[in-house]
Amino acid sequence: MNDLNLHIANRLQKLLKIKKITQEELSIGINKSKTSINNWIAGRNKIDAVSLHLISTFLKVPVSYFFDESEIPLKSAVLDGNYPKTCIECDKLKNELQRKDQMIEDMKFTIDSLKLSIEVEQRILELVKERFGDKT
Repeated sequence: MNDLNLHIANRLQKLLKIKKITQEELSIGINKSKTSINNWIAGRNKIDAVSLHLISTFLKVPVSYFFDESEIPLKSAVLDGNYPKTCIECDKLKNELQRKDQMIEDMKFTIDSLKLSIEVEQRILELVKERFGDKT
């Protein structure tokens, strides 16, 4: 068994522990034998691609989770199934944050080329929101 297969087996074992799911519950959920699950976790057998996809769907994590080198994601994210589904989704979130950061940067107010204080900027924003509604 190579390092990658052991890594996948370890990630599966840790995830089951975090989610408090037994090997038996997993075997029922993906329609595989308890022996297969046990052999995968023990590193005796490789997990085939179809089974890995079934496992990731059942446990609500992306398949990439099993190949990731980072630590297990925040427990609450894993438990809630809010772990990003794909790298594309991660990129979308990153881009959205960058756009919002740029919007904040663009909103730096000046009058006659003099920078306004944060308090004045906040009051102006409040007035605009009151007048035109919050469109964010």
